[in-house]
Amino acid sequence: MKRAIAIISQIVFGLSFIFSGLVKCIDPIGTSIKIHDYFAVLGLSCLNEWTLFLSWALCLLEFVIGLNIFFARNLRLFTVLAAIFMIVFTPLTLYLAIANPVSDCGCFGDAVVLSNWQTFWKNIVLDIFLLIIFLYRDKCFQLSRTDFLPIIFYWEVALAVGLCTIGSNLLPVIDFRPYRPGVNILDAMAIDSQTDEIQYLCVYSKDGEQREFTLDNLPDEDSGWVFVETREVTSSTGSIVESKEPIIKDFFLFDEFGVDLTEDVLSDTAYTFLLVSPSLDKADETYVDRIENIYEYCIAQDYRFYCVTLNDSTQVARWKYHTGAEYDYLYSDATILETMIRPNPGIFLLKEGTILWKSSLVQLDVDAITSAKLSEQTYGQIIDDNRKNKIFWIVFLMFTPFVVYLPIEKAVLYANKASKKKQAQGMNSK
Repeated sequence: MKRAIAIISQIVFGLSFIFSGLVKCIDPIGTSIKIHDYFAVLGLSCLNEWTLFLSWALCLLEFVIGLNIFFARNLRLFTVLAAIFMIVFTPLTLYLAIANPVSDCGCFGDAVVLSNWQTFWKNIVLDIFLLIIFLYRDKCFQLSRTDFLPIIFYWEVALAVGLCTIGSNLLPVIDFRPYRPGVNILDAMAIDSQTDEIQYLCVYSKDGEQREFTLDNLPDEDSGWVFVETREVTSSTGSIVESKEPIIKDFFLFDEFGVDLTEDVLSDTAYTFLLVSPSLDKADETYVDRIENIYEYCIAQDYRFYCVTLNDSTQVARWKYHTGAEYDYLYSDATILETMIRPNPGIFLLKEGTILWKSSLVQLDVDAITSAKLSEQTYGQIIDDNRKNKIFWIVFLMFTPFVVYLPIEKAVLYANKASKKKQAQGMNSK
């Protein structure tokens, strides 16, 4: 029984840390933004320059702790490291749950968003599992007991480092945010409208039976029926109406005079390029020639081109001076801009409010884009980000060493056993 509890705790805790570290590795800039938010709350803004480094450290530390506990490798050391980790973050998440200074802790990045209270109780459960692992670490299941285990471990760490590198310099391999190709921003900003008439039903319970009543046919309280809940259903289908929040909240664009141009830009039936920069002061100027080529192409084809950034005249003036940029500017909120794109700057293509594609400047194929009208080429259509395929390949790469090395390990062990048996038989025959 103790062994079963220890193994369950080992698997759950290990996989939780592996998943948490992995999704952070996919989007390390997103994690650095969340760390920046923490520093603002805790009065540690002096450390903001270190947020990306700390993001890498946090991603890889979680991933490595999760791997070692899952593999039952050096359990004494890594349960202590995990305990230090949880001693720091469990009280922190309790504070976040009570004070609510940020909307979510970002423990699973943008892949799975938990409320602050959900995060705290999740940590309490993990603390219990970790205590069980520490007390019964000798009963945990060890996947491999040979020299092959380090090979698997280093393979997984190399994969995590690779994801971090891509996410820090290009677009995240998997985009968990709402601003993805194929998303219509106007539709995503709207709460699903219910065109069918809504009917309210009151649910009452009596003698273990539940029954629904309309508002004009409610049971008498003296009859023994007890109120349970109210449900909203459509009059035609009877299906329950679920309240939904908009996928994209608070998106807005305004010009230098403060005029809101959000709907004007998002309803444009022509193509619109958006050069998005959360901070022009920190924007990479290496590929400004690519921006200029796209801008000249837009002028020739009568497409719109805007630079969307913070409303900071000093930053804009400096960017214009260094790059010679002549395009128009729109302004938005820092959080919106950071959510839209991770590279600084990055580029979007919209049509009627739908995101056709987005790209870092490093990945931008200017020659292909400017070779013809957008309506006549692939770049004028929605370019699917193939999330399912990318998830498949990441999972495939994670499990490849198990498929390759574990059979080899078993074969080596079998061969060694057979060799020892043969030697023993030879000695007995003498």
